[in-house]
Amino acid sequence: MRVILIAMMSLMLANCASIDVNKVQAGRFEGKLNLEWKAPNCFLYTPDPEDPLVFYRANGQKIEPKAMYTDGGSIPRFLWNAPNLSPWDFAPAYLIHDWLFEQHHCFPEKQRFAFQDTAVILAEAVKTMIQTDCVEANDKFVSLIYDSVNSKIAQKLWDNGQCYLPQQHQIEAHESKNISFEFTTEFDENNQCPFEMPEDHCPW
Repeated sequence: MRVILIAMMSLMLANCASIDVNKVQAGRFEGKLNLEWKAPNCFLYTPDPEDPLVFYRANGQKIEPKAMYTDGGSIPRFLWNAPNLSPWDFAPAYLIHDWLFEQHHCFPEKQRFAFQDTAVILAEAVKTMIQTDCVEANDKFVSLIYDSVNSKIAQKLWDNGQCYLPQQHQIEAHESKNISFEFTTEFDENNQCPFEMPEDHCPW
């Protein structure tokens, strides 16, 4: 997520929110999330040819990211040890948000969403992960993350950002490691978390 979430600390201290979490509608995730390490803080997402990651909003809209680079959630390092504030705790949701920015910068003629929509969609994706027990967190993180990406900094990146699709920009790295994070997404009958998380946060 190239949007810097530096506003998180001030929001946590202020204990304020600008979105009614009760009105945020959860959607559903399907597919696999495969990431390949390319460089420090830079991973390549490549859609699975048979089971790509997809987020369905409650209104039926489908968001399906294409191949792109991501750093997860661009959260300041000093916050990484705080619960649920590592760059990868809400990785599927952050990836959906990243794609909305990439689509806007690379395929503006296909963009269906305005800047304000991207923060709402991220809030929906985060709430989806919380409600399906993918992440042990409470709803305050929905409003916290929403406020962080619905900022002037994010608006500037939306307006002035560049296209960085893998086909156009190659990242030079020393002996790239193929590290795959796979999340399968078949909901069980109890509607539990669809992602099979690795036992450790660091899989290598």
